[in-house]
Amino acid sequence: MKRTLLTIFSLPMIAILSGPLRTRESSVTVPVTDEALVFSPYNTYSDGNGELLRNNIHAGSTYALWTHPGSYFKTTFTGTSARLKLDASSVSEGQMPKVRWSVDNFPLLTKQLQRGADSLLLASGLKGGSHSLIFYLAATDANYDRWKTPAEAIRIQGILLDAGGSTVAPSGALGRFPKQAVFFGDSITEGGWVNGDSNRLIEGRWVDWVAHSDATQAWPRWLAAAMDSEYGTCGFGGMSWLNPVHLFPALPDAWNFYFENHSRLFNRKLSPAPDYVFVNLGTNDGDHDTSQAAERWLRDVRAAVDGTTAIFVIIPFGQMNRDSLNRAVANAGDSHVYKIDLGPRWAHGLDSYGHKSSVSHDGLHPDAAANGLYAALLAAAVKKAVSQ
Repeated sequence: MKRTLLTIFSLPMIAILSGPLRTRESSVTVPVTDEALVFSPYNTYSDGNGELLRNNIHAGSTYALWTHPGSYFKTTFTGTSARLKLDASSVSEGQMPKVRWSVDNFPLLTKQLQRGADSLLLASGLKGGSHSLIFYLAATDANYDRWKTPAEAIRIQGILLDAGGSTVAPSGALGRFPKQAVFFGDSITEGGWVNGDSNRLIEGRWVDWVAHSDATQAWPRWLAAAMDSEYGTCGFGGMSWLNPVHLFPALPDAWNFYFENHSRLFNRKLSPAPDYVFVNLGTNDGDHDTSQAAERWLRDVRAAVDGTTAIFVIIPFGQMNRDSLNRAVANAGDSHVYKIDLGPRWAHGLDSYGHKSSVSHDGLHPDAAANGLYAALLAAAVKKAVSQ
């Protein structure tokens, strides 16, 4: 078994990962509309005009577009190889997006996409039979446009398999979870700086953003698993209750869009209907009064979900903006809106930006291990809140 692993993930696979797609007559392309390709809800835009399929893609689509780190798809395929058809040509400045994937539950592989590439080799030399696959957008460059064009985006156009290859719905460890969750937030929600500090600025830009960030190690992934949920991470670095940043508006004016002028609502509703809505925001607002903005957001989100959908307002881990958010939840008058406050004990090490701590590379953003800790604490707090 160990020799097989070395063959599958040997140097040729990780070195020759991208380049022009050479479609052979003996290969088959699986389109994004194949319902066995299950895409993450709420953060996967698709260009079709038909109904929203069970895999969160619109009928008639030719591609799925991701701007949010943490977006993913999963499937099971047959054959000996798999190559992803993609387009990242809109990324013209800064660092290229970072992606991660796993085949047959082996450790995640990590790759920064290359400019001009139109495909990515995911696996080759596999034994015949069925193989599981999960693929993530781990990081994009937050210094550049993730809202208007958006430039910081990748388009997934399908998967190229061996002749006779096919897909079936993911099962086992990658099987569909029965519930749906959506997460709104800032850099902490998108996995900013989980692997390194944010202190190096060149010409006003965080040049290590992609290298040091990874949404696959951020708290929403782990909390969603604890909640038995497929999930959509909708967090952008710098996001605020009050202020626009990096070209995009404050959350109350941005939450219902994938990106500018492209709504994520269908018939004014989030679809599929979420079981859980989480927001972890306020770190970038300091002590400013965000209560009215948060109240407005709570009303608008309630109109886009069922009347009994649980909405969780998480007090930022570093306890920023705590009083305003307490007021917003109290004033909402909604029995299915819950405040989650881990308290000052767990703020230690996340409340002093620029000073490294045991849980943070920069004193503000939790590191990879701490993200797992906070997800576990949140899962316990959520269970307690809904049982009261």
